Amino acid sequence: MLLLVSVMTSGQSKYAQEGLRVLHHGERMVTAVRFIKDGTRLVSANIDGTIAVWDTRTRKQLWHIDLDAGTKTRDSYTISNVLGIAVSPDERVIAVPYDRDLVIGNTAQARNEHHIALIETNDGHQLRSIAAHAGLIASVAFSPDGKRIISVSADKTARLWDLETGREIWSVDLKGRGHAVAFSGDGRLIAIGALGGENSWRPVTEIRNAENGNLVKELKQTKLDIDDLAFSRDGKLLAVVSSDDEGTQVDLWHVETQHLKQSFFERSSSDTCVALSPDNRFLVTGGSRGGQGIITFRDLISGRRSVRTLKPEVTSIALAVDGTVAAGTEHGRIFVVPKPT
Repeated sequence: MLLLVSVMTSGQSKYAQEGLRVLHHGERMVTAVRFIKDGTRLVSANIDGTIAVWDTRTRKQLWHIDLDAGTKTRDSYTISNVLGIAVSPDERVIAVPYDRDLVIGNTAQARNEHHIALIETNDGHQLRSIAAHAGLIASVAFSPDGKRIISVSADKTARLWDLETGREIWSVDLKGRGHAVAFSGDGRLIAIGALGGENSWRPVTEIRNAENGNLVKELKQTKLDIDDLAFSRDGKLLAVVSSDDEGTQVDLWHVETQHLKQSFFERSSSDTCVALSPDNRFLVTGGSRGGQGIITFRDLISGRRSVRTLKPEVTSIALAVDGTVAAGTEHGRIFVVPKPT
């Protein structure tokens, strides 16, 4: 059995002096974190196929599950990878897209399965699984009413699912491998970001009608890859993170007019995740620079910028209502970082 523990070490004692709380979720990369219960709980996913829920005040792990638990027989077992998670608006269900391979003896069978597991938030009980894509599922998001799930995949499609029945409502083809997706706050629009293809096409962020999947607008990007995107809570703004060898660019768009509001460029930086505060004042990004993890806070009103440096590279972030940031990193560590003063 895999044990996910939170143990106070001398390193953690140092972080505590800096106002940080540290959680340990396995040994591999933490691919996603999400706050629930007004920031007093945290859901985390590790690429090793495990999911955990934490009490952020005590650092106590409330439960964890391994998607491959129970699959091992005398001759075979499965290996699952998780790239992201989403939490339903009522916080009762966690959607977990995962890639699973069957191993017989010592040989992987190259018959990858790509599904979305629906898990009960309170105790980690798996409700059911949606049979989803022909390629790795990179990102999923719930509709604001909690009745639907949108998923994007390396099979170059985006698909909308009925949560209760698991039925596919619609599917659309993308120009590249689907990498990031988000619902607008009113549920009318879906933003989709894709990775560049073999022909080096210049990627765009697609804005689509959530009801039928029709394309509403393409937001032109200047970088080669779209790493992450996020709507503001009121749906008025859309933040898009894109990157290439020169660095990272964060574009902030007016959703209604599709006009670029602000743009930020960080040379020699690799930001891979983004979040907007509920009041639209703070833009927070996470990533790495020079082999170190960084969390960048931007005050969109005053223009003030502050950077928090962490030793491991930041792979995922979540923003609580009080401005607290959770940062998932390489090697299983999660840092709970207070809002800068």
